[in-house]
Amino acid sequence: MNADFPAWVTVVLILLLPLLIKPVRANIIMLAAVFCIIVVRHILAVYGSYISPLKATESDALVFHRAGAELAESGEFFVGIGADFYENFLGVVYALFGTSRLLGSETSILAFTLAVLFLYAIIAQLGQQRYATPLVLIYSMLPMTLIATSTTLREAWQVLFLMGSVYWGLRYRQDDSYRSFAMMAACALAMALFHKALILYSVVLVACFYLWPRDIKPASEVHWSRKAASVSLFLVIVASGFWFIAEYIGADYGGDVVSAVVRGELLGYIAYYHEILNAQAGRAGYEVLLDTSSWGRLIKTWLLVYLQYLFSPLPWQVENMADAYAFFEAVMRAVLLVSAFYVSLRAMRERQYDASLLVCLYLSMTALWSIGTANYGQAIRHHLLTNWMLLVVVGPFMLGAIAQVWRRSRQ
Repeated sequence: MNADFPAWVTVVLILLLPLLIKPVRANIIMLAAVFCIIVVRHILAVYGSYISPLKATESDALVFHRAGAELAESGEFFVGIGADFYENFLGVVYALFGTSRLLGSETSILAFTLAVLFLYAIIAQLGQQRYATPLVLIYSMLPMTLIATSTTLREAWQVLFLMGSVYWGLRYRQDDSYRSFAMMAACALAMALFHKALILYSVVLVACFYLWPRDIKPASEVHWSRKAASVSLFLVIVASGFWFIAEYIGADYGGDVVSAVVRGELLGYIAYYHEILNAQAGRAGYEVLLDTSSWGRLIKTWLLVYLQYLFSPLPWQVENMADAYAFFEAVMRAVLLVSAFYVSLRAMRERQYDASLLVCLYLSMTALWSIGTANYGQAIRHHLLTNWMLLVVVGPFMLGAIAQVWRRSRQ
């Protein structure tokens, strides 16, 4: 059997997937948009597999593909987190269906297609369904999002489980059910498997959904004892997971962050990690670096690093087309972030808190990513995990304003 045959079967199945979702199937414009998102990614996957590698992501994508192929051939799978987990995942896929670069890329497209469906559901959950199609298209067709989710990279899976966590978290804030809490926690833990830093963020995410003020009173009255039981169970699972990672996975297989936290050596780990990052930063490196000599100095320099993470490259750093695109995203992000603060604060005055919750999730995740990056080339791939949060908060108001101006101009 041709090694790419399962990949082409996957292409067909992914194209059929949106037809299984009733709200998407009932909205012909949204359905067409999702098909467009999928087809463009299939074209990129075919191009990258048969003609020429996709630029900007090829180095890491090829490393993951080759690592998965080697594991499939040797059968020497192992328990790991982050990059190790993703390599084992690809290895299992290749062992079951045959080694194929196209098949590996299609697994990312499958994950992103499911993520798009979650994004549609999140926007509908927030009561902005009329703007779902343009918002989904804008996010999905950003060049870096487009390229990174069409090849053998783990970002598509991280986005999928992050959006899944947010969707079920919003459901939990409405119905207070065990099911919604469990699904939120499960998605958060699945997200953590694909990046070691997301292990820490998964705890932050669940805590935010549990503690943040709510727009409305839950549909069902749930005693504090039951709510405490849900959170206690999650914390027990997290604590057990931290212990297992520190004891049995360790630093060699992606457990280095957790091991550092458990052993109280987090500052030393950050210093060691940044020494490696700074050596590899190259031309796109930040102008101000993180000072890891003490916790006080780290906190003082972190704000400048965080601002660089959000808004680099600066105009004088733009030297080529890749820089120009990164600068465009930085400007877009600045406009969206300022607007998001305004929208969320206005909503809070009306006792509506979902927008401010999303802004909090955005700030906490970007703060975490900023500690683990030293150049804007690396940062731009991390941004694809969080850009959608700002779009969901601000997009409906911007699109509504544009539509209103358009109507007035036509009168």
